[in-house]
Amino acid sequence: MAEAAVPKGRVRGRRVKPVPERAGQPLRFVPRPGPAPGVALLELSGALDEHGLREAGDAITAALAGHPTLVLLSLTGVTKLDGAGVVLLTAMCTHATHAGVPVSIVDTKRRLRRRPAVTAALAVYPSVSAALRRRQRFR
Repeated sequence: MAEAAVPKGRVRGRRVKPVPERAGQPLRFVPRPGPAPGVALLELSGALDEHGLREAGDAITAALAGHPTLVLLSLTGVTKLDGAGVVLLTAMCTHATHAGVPVSIVDTKRRLRRRPAVTAALAVYPSVSAALRRRQRFR
């Protein structure tokens, strides 16, 4: 559902810039069978930006309801990732961590792994198997 752009001009005497319409597909979280017992896998698809806040909150809450020992977020189907999307991922990881469940992000397209500040704060792996191997080492 695209949001209407606010016309350029003045509102109540203040100059406003147009709000861009949503570009690309809306963000979707698709739960998949976990690759191992106790692992929840969420595949993200579409634009990972400021428009996906509600979907992200609903998805991580639903994943945590199953009481997993690990949540994997796969970015394979993500078509757009901006700074707001990184903040959204961080918020999802923080929410799960407060619930006592670690989160690993699978980034096969190397979008996050090119950002050192992000990879220092989040557990980002090139594949699901790499994330699971890392998990096994720390048990």
